[in-house]
Amino acid sequence: MKVKVLATRNRVDGSYRTAVALRLRYSPMGVEYDVSEGPVKLPPTFNGYDRSWRTALTWTLRFLTQPLTPVRGELIHSFFLDNLYVAHGRWIVELDQPISTFLSDYGGIKGPMRWFGQNLFKFLNSRAKVITWTRWSEEGLHKDGFDQVYLVPPPMEIGHRRPHLKPTILFVGLDFERKGGAIAELVFQKLGQDYRKIWIGKPRATLRGVEYLPPLPRGKLRELMMESDLLLFPSQVEAYGFTMLEAMSLGVPVVSSDYGSLPETLEGGGLICGKDEWKCFLESSLELLESPELNRKFGSWARAVVEWRHSPSEVGRKLVELYSSVLEQ
Repeated sequence: MKVKVLATRNRVDGSYRTAVALRLRYSPMGVEYDVSEGPVKLPPTFNGYDRSWRTALTWTLRFLTQPLTPVRGELIHSFFLDNLYVAHGRWIVELDQPISTFLSDYGGIKGPMRWFGQNLFKFLNSRAKVITWTRWSEEGLHKDGFDQVYLVPPPMEIGHRRPHLKPTILFVGLDFERKGGAIAELVFQKLGQDYRKIWIGKPRATLRGVEYLPPLPRGKLRELMMESDLLLFPSQVEAYGFTMLEAMSLGVPVVSSDYGSLPETLEGGGLICGKDEWKCFLESSLELLESPELNRKFGSWARAVVEWRHSPSEVGRKLVELYSSVLEQ
């Protein structure tokens, strides 16, 4: 079975975005992927969602080229709303969130412009079957007008933490505002020197006693997570918590905000706080850092959730079933 994948790259190291990379790495048995990156290739640093001239240029070029570009293949599998191709023939589009949420929460687009964008994306993908990863997203996509939505979560391998000397809390925030950097700052300020505090991404200001690291490729981030005891995840807007899922797969518990699909993704593998409740984030972090027994309990459950919900073999089986049903039409 041959499947053409329309892929984009991440802005950290230029490799394929996490969802694409995981689908390719754990390709189902009997499936051969052919990857295409489209007619216009910009540097990976242009593949963000922040409001900048790079983002404006990227989307302008997509609007001008992709709808007019024919895509040929026995079966097409595209990812996210980055692709503005018109879906013809046998086509699957994989979305991490409802279109309405993407436009309003990520893009800040309201009123008539949101209505236009939502209907444009719906028109472009009107003939496609939609894959998404959470019930929250599935329900939102149904409300957006998509009838054929299938729940096929991303595959993820499990691993284990490594012994280390000092209780360690980790925050990953490439986009300061969206990732809840202000909450993370307050939590890191209040935590004492008994803890190792690591911040990945560009901070608004440097805090004493905090280790700052630049954005890391997935492999190096996973290595760092193996020597962490807690992931702080106060996202204010988030399509899907891939960083959270990585931590959970290693048995690292998470203190997460209650935005969107995050409580569903966490599934009891940590603690939940209201997205603006910094005191809850601080108290929950201290609770999991100060009690090794509680930390292990939540961490073990987090890894178990990933093991049964994101098993590469089970996810692959679901994907093959969907591919086969589309090809049979």
